[in-house]
Parts: sequence; C-alpha cells; structure tokens
Amino acid sequence: KDLVVNEGEIASYDDDDHDVPLAHTLPDSSGAPLLAAEVAPPNGRLNIVIMGLGFLFLFSGFNTTVNYLTSAIRSDIALASLSILYGTFALTNFISPVVVQKLGPRMSMVFSAGLYVLFILSAVHVIIPLYLVASALCGAGAAILWTAQGTLLTNSSTSTNIGFHSGLFFGIFQINSVVGPVAAIVFIAQNRSFSFIFFTFFIIACLGVLVLFFLRPVPKKESTGSNPGVFSLVRGSVYLFRDPRVLCMTLGVFYTGGSAAFFSATFPGFMNKTTVAIALMSFGFGEVAGSLISGKISEFIGRRPVFIASLLFHAAAVVIANLTQFEAYTKVQVQDVVIVFCAASMAFGFGDSALQTMLYAVIGNMFSDNSSQAFAWYKTIQSVGYMVSFLLAIYFHDVLVLTCYFLAPILGLGFIGLFVMDMFLYPLNIVNMHK
Repeated sequence: KDLVVNEGEIASYDDDDHDVPLAHTLPDSSGAPLLAAEVAPPNGRLNIVIMGLGFLFLFSGFNTTVNYLTSAIRSDIALASLSILYGTFALTNFISPVVVQKLGPRMSMVFSAGLYVLFILSAVHVIIPLYLVASALCGAGAAILWTAQGTLLTNSSTSTNIGFHSGLFFGIFQINSVVGPVAAIVFIAQNRSFSFIFFTFFIIACLGVLVLFFLRPVPKKESTGSNPGVFSLVRGSVYLFRDPRVLCMTLGVFYTGGSAAFFSATFPGFMNKTTVAIALMSFGFGEVAGSLISGKISEFIGRRPVFIASLLFHAAAVVIANLTQFEAYTKVQVQDVVIVFCAASMAFGFGDSALQTMLYAVIGNMFSDNSSQAFAWYKTIQSVGYMVSFLLAIYFHDVLVLTCYFLAPILGLGFIGLFVMDMFLYPLNIVNMHK
C-alpha cells in the first residue's frame, strides 16, 4: 500500500500499465525534499525466485540440447548454427537495452525466452534453413534475455541486498546444470531417440516461459542521466578500447567464450551419449562450486589468488582434455574412460565460474559509472570468442589442435594481459577505484 506522507511526494513508474510507488520524499526546514531511507521494492525477493525458476526450466532444456547437438546432428551443421547464434548475440548486445527499455524487463524475458524455445523445437526435426534461422533468432533473444535479467535483478533489489539476490538467482539457475543431464541419462537408458529427448526438453523450456509470466511489476531505479541509445552504447563500447586496462582484459574475456564453446559443445562430440550426460553433471557441479567458493574466498584473500587458481584449473582442464586423445597416438586406451572426461569438465567448470566471477567484479568496480557500455563490450567480446571457437571446430575437429593451437595460447596471453594490468595499471584487489 502507498504510504501517506504529509507535504511529501510519492514517485511512481509505469511498468505494464501498473503504477507502483518508488520512493518517498520529505521536505526539510527549507522546503527542499530529502530522500527517505531506501525502500525495499515490492515483490522484490519473490521476483528473484520466480526469475530463477524460469531460467532453471528454460536452460535445463536449452543447455542440454546444445550439448547434444554435435552428437545428434551432423557436426558441421550443428557448429555452424551455434556460430550463427553467438554471432547474432554479439551484434544484438547493443540493441537489447533499447528493447528492454521499450518492452519492460518482464515482457522482454517472456519474448526472448520464446525464441530459445523455438530453437529447441527446430532441433527436434532438423530442416536446415529453418534451423539456421532459429539459431539467429535465438542469438538475438539471448542478448535481450540477459539484459532484461540484469535490469530486473537491479530493480528488484536495494544496494544492501543485491549481492544476496544475485547469489539467490544464480543458486537456483545453476541447478539446470544437474537437472538437464540427469534427465538425459534417464532417456538414454531407455534408448530414446534424440527427437524424443529434444521434444521433452522443448516442453521443459516451455514451462520456463510460463513461469516468467508470473513476474510482478517492480519500481524502476532512479537514473542520474538519460538511458543510452544504440549508437551511444556502440560508441561507448568502442571507445573503451582506448583504455589500456580494457586492452589487457580483452583476450581473457575472449578466452571465456572460446573455452566455453569448446567444453560445452565441441568436446561432448567426442563422447558417447551416456558419457556426455555424466560429464555435463560434473561440469555443473564444478560451476556451482566455483561460483559459491570463489566469491566468498576473494572477500578474505583478495581477487589475485582466485585469478591464479582459475588459471591453474583452466590449464588442468586443457591438459586432461588432451588425455582423451592419447589413443590415437599411443596404445593407451583412455577414449572411453568416463573419469577422464568428467575430470576435464569439472576442472573447466570450476575455473570458468571463478574467472568470470572475478572479471565481473573487476569490471563492475572499474566502470561503475558507465557499466552498460562496459558489459556490452564484455558480452560482445565473449560472444565473438564463442563464434570463433565454433567456426574453428568445423574445420579442425580435433581436440589436440583446438586445445594446443587455440585455447592454450589464448589462455596464456589472456593471463599475461591480466598480469600486466594488475602490476602496472589497475591492481586486481582494488575494490573502489574508478576511471
């Protein structure tokens, strides 16, 4: 209910044709308004839970489908479609804030989640032209979905509980890394076809869209300036490359996309169906553990040791992944040893979550005054990494080539860039130091 404040004002906003109180102001002795204590947005925590559950169902269907595409569909077609998806994602990152501004975060999420569902449906019975078009639409939807997610998370939180809300959302969301693979194991044990499996995941993803319909309106955050348009975002993101700190981080961010593409889609193509599901579960456990542990540890020992730990886990993942190919060069039979694939996947999951958690924290501190441009840059560079990795996998369908000549050099150069930034430009352990 609206609070009645004598001689004060109640600011409101429009979201899906609902007026909701935003903040209360009281006049001081001179008549100037004073902002009252920050009020928790109505339905804030409820929205976080609903959003987490919606993403849990949606990505239980989508991620598991993507992981099996290279096994179910001709690998070059599957990899080409994923290249198109992430290429479109990179291009539409600059448009997505405008779409979310026009539609509002709730309807933006429902609309973009529907494009994810369309992509899964196109994999049930592949008609190549339609499948590739669905990939492009899904890429555009991905940019809108994650922009809307960030907007709703911010609008549903206060400055004191946004950290808890972010952890709550990702804690619920990351369960998809276990739910999807477990469902896949059950279907594979029953000798179900990929068409049946993908259609089931289509139904699960539809449940996610349905859940997102129940999101409630929340106040918009006060802005000190106008919302940036498409050209402002593009110009601001391009100008970031003039910053030497950004140049130092670029290869590290690119690596997060390239490595995720390899371990989530290309690498499963070398496994049998049962091993894929178990390896994905291992990846999910590593991802969840890395997210929970790295953020907490960094509060006590700083970010620098966590960055170093993520480097070691990534290096271990690359080395272990190469062990799966020793059979082609030696008499050692490791191709069907499940534990080797699981160890590589878990090491990557832990390293990836730790690295991205720290990169987000550094970028958030470094560009707190223009975060929209900074994170548009981040998502674009990462998406380009995905796209390049998928394209290389089409022509070099070999673990040794992709890891030794692509991932390993980018990993090394990326961490050299972070080391240079840490030593000379922007210490990684700094919490508040802006441009």
